[in-house]
Amino acid sequence: MPTSTPSTPVQLETVLPGDDEAIAQAFELGCQFKATLGPQMRGAYEAAAKDGHLLAARSGGKVVGFALYGVAYQRVRLAYLCVSEEFRRNGLAKRIVDHLSATHRDLAGISVKCRQSYGIDKIWISLGFHKRSEVKGRSHAGHLLTAWWRDHGHPDLFSRQDPPLLRAALDNNVIRDLGPSRSRQGASESLALVADHLTDQLELVVTTSVRREIADLEDGPIRAACEEVMSGCTSLAPDNEAVAAAQRLLLEKIDPEHGKYPDGRRDEWDLRHVASAVASKLGVFVTHDARLIGVLRQPARALGLRILEPADVVVHLDELTRAEAYRPVALLGTGYQHTALGSEQDQGVEHLASNATGEGRRDFLRRVHSLAIAADTQRSAVMDPKGEIIALYATSQQGFTLTVSLLRVANHPLRDTVARQLLLILRNQARAQNLGAIVVDDPHLAPAVQLAMLEDGFQQLQDRWTAFVIDTCGTAADVERDVIAVARHLDLPEPPPLRSTMPAAAVAQHERKWWPAKIIDTALPTYVVSIQQRWSNQLFGVPEPLWREALGLSREHVYYRAATGGPAAPARILWYMSGNKPAAPGIIACSQLELVVEGAPEELHNRFQHLGVWELSQIQGAGDGRHRQALRVTNTEIFPHPIRLPRLKILSGSRTNLLYPLSPRKIEPELFAQLYREGFGRHE
Repeated sequence: MPTSTPSTPVQLETVLPGDDEAIAQAFELGCQFKATLGPQMRGAYEAAAKDGHLLAARSGGKVVGFALYGVAYQRVRLAYLCVSEEFRRNGLAKRIVDHLSATHRDLAGISVKCRQSYGIDKIWISLGFHKRSEVKGRSHAGHLLTAWWRDHGHPDLFSRQDPPLLRAALDNNVIRDLGPSRSRQGASESLALVADHLTDQLELVVTTSVRREIADLEDGPIRAACEEVMSGCTSLAPDNEAVAAAQRLLLEKIDPEHGKYPDGRRDEWDLRHVASAVASKLGVFVTHDARLIGVLRQPARALGLRILEPADVVVHLDELTRAEAYRPVALLGTGYQHTALGSEQDQGVEHLASNATGEGRRDFLRRVHSLAIAADTQRSAVMDPKGEIIALYATSQQGFTLTVSLLRVANHPLRDTVARQLLLILRNQARAQNLGAIVVDDPHLAPAVQLAMLEDGFQQLQDRWTAFVIDTCGTAADVERDVIAVARHLDLPEPPPLRSTMPAAAVAQHERKWWPAKIIDTALPTYVVSIQQRWSNQLFGVPEPLWREALGLSREHVYYRAATGGPAAPARILWYMSGNKPAAPGIIACSQLELVVEGAPEELHNRFQHLGVWELSQIQGAGDGRHRQALRVTNTEIFPHPIRLPRLKILSGSRTNLLYPLSPRKIEPELFAQLYREGFGRHE
């Protein structure tokens, strides 16, 4: 179809959260092409803008094209790529995709799914994508989809394996929306759950309880349509005793202000459905039943289940997927132990053998035993509260590297969380021993461990996985020098040159994959944020450990504060612990700031409860007004030498606003470097 060449220049820019006009124009443009893009929800565009994931092409102040995407598991997930009719065939789509690649060059690549029936394979190829696989979509028509991948040239697993799915149980009303009530006003939010591009990201689950309720319907077209929907979902049949136990716990936690509950057959079904999802160890239950949400959302949260409306699942899918895989709060105070493995415990690890890779249990036990008698090899294990070993690893120092010859995590509900915790433990061990790299050469790694390593910045070369541990706080040139030294020592390709002009997002990514590296002469800002001692105790174990013998501090936390000003992500945070008792005030830790979100306390608690130790009532009391601010931070480093107030006065000089930072304060790179080095006892 011929198109005119636009005379007005087109500019690409990331839409900011407050740019309502650009968000509205992008949404309206998407609605024009919903026949190919799928169901459109304004909330998805607003959420993408909040996260900086809505890229707009503007001409004469009007949005004429856009990309809406998410970032998770070291990849860009492209949900929508849309260009208006009059701007097609002039290279705009290529410009948009190239811009995404340039902005997120540090990620593995860009993935997208598209119906084969659209017949646009040549377009995706021209945009630099290649076919990876084919899959059947979950929409009513069951279209065949092609998975496309644009690679950024990093070693990765993605050509062989997709990241974990979010598993979500469906309520009766959502199943009706997907079947007999598809034309109902408001059903579009539920229909978005079966959009083609979500096929490999969202696994829809139906429990026995919901199937029984559907079976109670009168035999006819409505029941038949519901059963057809359920035939395309995963079926789970949790143990009846586990369901009954979950029901009792839910009833114990219901707020008395809701009155009698359950009150009628409808409530009894709802209670059973939610209890079944809890017993099935699912992270999400999807419904738009207002009474169910009002009564059971809070009790279900306490049992690890989120009750969400369909729109919330679609809008925050990447974050929910990560939340289900990584639930550090589940480890807090629960008796998980990290300990050395004694020789008498060898028989308790045979379940960690990798049958999937052809490793026999005898061969595995023989290897475990040989490591027990190997010189300078340390075997460590993680035990659950019952004393069963759920993870095992063996380390030794070989020259400049920490060699991990065994790294196993059992098929356990918290396997993803434990895998990520272990990688941080390994990084800290390498750092403590002044080693520049970690090399994992276990040929039988579980997929959960491999995915955790990808997120953590490991590279796979043949059968070895390598991560750099760069304990340098300096300029881009300083960090580049030390990275090159490690790469040459390991005979690995040298990284591309670092520049002080790199954008903040690129700097943050480098600091994550080379942790604990700090590149100070760049655009990545540092803020001093005040935290009360009761919260620093619960989040970071300072001034006193919250739990001494458990697995260790989690990698991610969320901190809530008043929604007045505040830092912007990505950034670094130096934590200023306020108060005088039981410890003196001062700067106690450094974190990487990954996300800043403002919203109502209920919304934030529901979104981040898997990371935090705060109750809803505590978030509500964290400031004045209706909204709060959530800071999601990761890789917190506790200073072995806290910078107490008298010393901080000397170091800060004339910067008196740092002494009592009631609100976040941005500081200069030179001061950050001085404070960070002093926190680790490196006085200049």
